[in-house]
Amino acid sequence: AHDTRRLYQVLSDAQDHVQGVTGAVSYRLSPQTTANCSLSLTRNSADALLSHGGTAREDDLVSLSLDINHRFAEKLNGALTFRHTQRDSNEADSDYQENSLTASVNMRF
Repeated sequence: AHDTRRLYQVLSDAQDHVQGVTGAVSYRLSPQTTANCSLSLTRNSADALLSHGGTAREDDLVSLSLDINHRFAEKLNGALTFRHTQRDSNEADSDYQENSLTASVNMRF
């Protein structure tokens, strides 16, 4: 969990505030395979002086990550990762959702 508040003295003591919590779990499916899951919830708040639109801004972000890592050989690993990110904002046209799927292979030599 985190809670950060910044004060901008140059901008008439405007402030932003970030609060969030992250949880993660890892499970060994086999000696060579691990599954991981993480969930993050964050709220960003900024005074009107810090916003481009001139009004206070509030964003809620949710991020979910699911991945499977596998060790194919002593120096060869692979991973498959799914990520979902969503932002809800009180600022017009600032909401978004993003999904990604990434496959990777790493060989050490």
